[in-house]
Amino acid sequence: MRSPTFNAALSPTRVSHFRLTAFGAHDPTLPALTFSAGPNYPRTEFYNALPDSKAAEHGGRMTAMPKATDNADSLLKRQKLSYNNARQASITSEILEIAGGAEALKG
Repeated sequence: MRSPTFNAALSPTRVSHFRLTAFGAHDPTLPALTFSAGPNYPRTEFYNALPDSKAAEHGGRMTAMPKATDNADSLLKRQKLSYNNARQASITSEILEIAGGAEALKG
């Protein structure tokens, strides 16, 4: 967790070009705003994007894991069915060979 820090570049003492708006609130002029926030804005946006990126990656992995488990279960079922079909075909062919051999001996 990040602890709050004081950013001197965005302090009100650095921005001295304020103008009075129609509502009575102080609003910095564009040159004062770009002077105070300009150099730190890209860095701030980058550092704010890092936790968002980590959270998105974690969420994506959490979403992907149940789907991967379901796909693995489905693959296992198909593999087991294929194995059982091959085994059953082998057993059936052996029974037919035995029956054919018995029929040949019989007559």
